[in-house]
Amino acid sequence: MIRIPSTATLKKYGLTSHEWLFILANQDYKCAICKNSLEDRRCNTDHYHVIGFKKMKPEEKKKYIRGILCWTCNKLIVGRGVTLNRLYFAVEYLEAFEKRLNEI
Repeated sequence: MIRIPSTATLKKYGLTSHEWLFILANQDYKCAICKNSLEDRRCNTDHYHVIGFKKMKPEEKKKYIRGILCWTCNKLIVGRGVTLNRLYFAVEYLEAFEKRLNEI
């Protein structure tokens, strides 16, 4: 069973429960990153960390919602201000390691 966030949490992101479920349904009820089912897992509403987010009107906040993630992907992959460039560099780093492994 997937638990819908509390009213307070939904309000924090400017979403209704129907809008949140719509986002989740568009992701096939899976984490947008790892693609694992979110059934019986802790879900996080991922958003872009833009200056002034807390003071925005709900309709403005909705523009910055990126998707619904499992706790692990939210915390370990897109948390802490990760940028697209950092993720590209991480991919290059891991690819270089894989290449070295294959040369052994």
